Amino acid sequence: MMTLFKTFLLFILVIGGVSVANAQTKLTAEKAHVRIKLISSVDAVVAGQSFDVLLEKNIDDHWHTYWKNPGDSGFPIQVKWSAPENVEMSELKWPVPHALDVQGIMNFVHEGQVHLVATVTIPEDYNAESFSLKVNADLLVCKEICIPESDEAIFELPVREVSNKANQDIFEIAYDNLPKNYDGDVKITEKNGKFQITLSDNPFETDTPVVFFSNDWGLVESGSHAQIRADGKHTVFSFPRTDRELKEISTFHGVLAQGRYGIHIQKNSLSVATNIESEAQNQETNTENGTATVGLLSAILFAIIGGMILNLMPCVFPILSMKALSLVKISAKHPAEAMKHGFAYTAGILVSFLALAVVILSLKAGGAEIGWGFQLQNPLVVLILTWLLFVIGLNLLGAFDITGRWTQAGSTKVAKATGLTQDFLTGVLAVIVATPCTAPFMGVALGYALTQSAAATILIFLGLGFGLALPFLLLSMLPVLQKIMPKPGAWMETFKQFLAFPMWATAIWLAWVLVQQSGTSGLLAVLSGALIIAFAVWLTQKGLNSFKIILLILCAVGLVKATQFTKVGGYEELSYTPEVLETALATNGPVFVNMTAAWCITCKINERVLRSDDISGLFSDKSITYIVGDWTLMNSDITSYLESFDRSGVPLYIYYPEADTKTGKRPEAMVLPQILTRSIITTAIESNK
Repeated sequence: MMTLFKTFLLFILVIGGVSVANAQTKLTAEKAHVRIKLISSVDAVVAGQSFDVLLEKNIDDHWHTYWKNPGDSGFPIQVKWSAPENVEMSELKWPVPHALDVQGIMNFVHEGQVHLVATVTIPEDYNAESFSLKVNADLLVCKEICIPESDEAIFELPVREVSNKANQDIFEIAYDNLPKNYDGDVKITEKNGKFQITLSDNPFETDTPVVFFSNDWGLVESGSHAQIRADGKHTVFSFPRTDRELKEISTFHGVLAQGRYGIHIQKNSLSVATNIESEAQNQETNTENGTATVGLLSAILFAIIGGMILNLMPCVFPILSMKALSLVKISAKHPAEAMKHGFAYTAGILVSFLALAVVILSLKAGGAEIGWGFQLQNPLVVLILTWLLFVIGLNLLGAFDITGRWTQAGSTKVAKATGLTQDFLTGVLAVIVATPCTAPFMGVALGYALTQSAAATILIFLGLGFGLALPFLLLSMLPVLQKIMPKPGAWMETFKQFLAFPMWATAIWLAWVLVQQSGTSGLLAVLSGALIIAFAVWLTQKGLNSFKIILLILCAVGLVKATQFTKVGGYEELSYTPEVLETALATNGPVFVNMTAAWCITCKINERVLRSDDISGLFSDKSITYIVGDWTLMNSDITSYLESFDRSGVPLYIYYPEADTKTGKRPEAMVLPQILTRSIITTAIESNK
């Protein structure tokens, strides 16, 4: 779960960083907490030569900015150079950071005066009389609040045939703070849950903690100290691993640091992969282009096996059992017809998996990060599937009957379908209900499929579908299996009714998923829908043709209910707009406003308090309207709200007490501290009843 949280957080940080850069939030010098300048290592520019520049950050006391990998929150400085045509700018070289632990959230930061180094290369044919270099920088600076800031710097140098060194003292300091390149042998392995860096010597002092600042998040536990072991010839630095798979990281590089001294470590994926000694890597069967993989044929085999096992999963087993019951009836009277039904069912599954693969490939081509079961990220899809399984369960118990066809495909078209069409659509339904489940062997196959070419992805998905269809297909094709199947009888009706309960068990699980996505609103939608479905079934028993109309109304209501709110703690969360706040205040009830952002470390700590059971219960008991303004992406309405309380950054917590029941006047809004505790929130609410 932590990896998932960090993955999501990293995605939000990148988007937020881009948004901040585009917004160009410019603060005046009086308000800014970071000021930048450019410093040249030479006093003149020479055509065809290179020189270094320093991007100097002067940070206010007790504030900090972030390293290129910010850690668990924050984002690094974003720079845009403006230079004459054909002038080349290198990537920035970063000084060694230090780890800042704030209540379990680890960040890699810089404080005070910081120098980033870049190399400028002048083209051979540069013939201007002067040289001008400008930089625009967007960054995040944090203390108890986090503020996005922008600044710019520029310098101009003459062009000569010879240049002299300049600003040598400050450059010596800057170079000294950069990590040093390590010239010895480096070996990187994973063993027994540890990430190990083995060096041919020990460049550090003893009895002082050593930290690895990885350029990639999720490689080691952020800020963890190394366990150091020396055998006379080598020194091994071991760090606790996180659960991110190493094969997701293309190269392994970062800074092994002790205080302000650090050495730069880098190994490519090929040399690392051949040395890794973890159980997960030992399961891989082929190494291709430096990345461990299972190979296409192995992936297809795993997909077929995984698809077969899917038939035993709670999601799919009832559907397969229903088809087996129908096959018993068919084979008892027309054994030759059984094969046709098996092919039709298989075709429905294969076409559905082909469509699913095409949809996933199309969305991934558009930049979406999705995978198996992605449609279940949509609350409306989960809601409809829950209702569908509830309806199928009712049908299996005999509560209603539309020739058995409605329940076997989940759409009005199936109600009119007969014969092979019915079998085809039942295969479609089997795929729909299979997507919540993942069987053994599927993970390896799907992980491979979603990182390969479109053709390989489609083949693996078809293999998965073939495996899902295979048991029923074999039953339909092999007379010997049909002969050993039990004969039709009263047991079939009993077994059919029994299958209603695993259907409802799956529906309960889907309802739980919906509650996690949409909170109490999702629960209300599920239960209300079940009530209306039951009422509609009763109407059909009375001969009234209202079923379809009521279901259409139900879907419309469910769409609104399932997507109106998101869940935070145990209470409902409204997204901030001036209109939403105005409406909430007009009710005269208590209102709590939380202005936050994904990159705000203090916000993340405070949200643990806001999500705690006691605060969640307090908000529910007091009927407090909870409004969240997400400033991860620049929002002018939220900026205006912050400024109305003389704030330039988040977090900001405002509590509007309930209006007086006699006068209708609301007490003055309370500005809560930027670091929250349960006691602070409780006192603010209880003291303003």
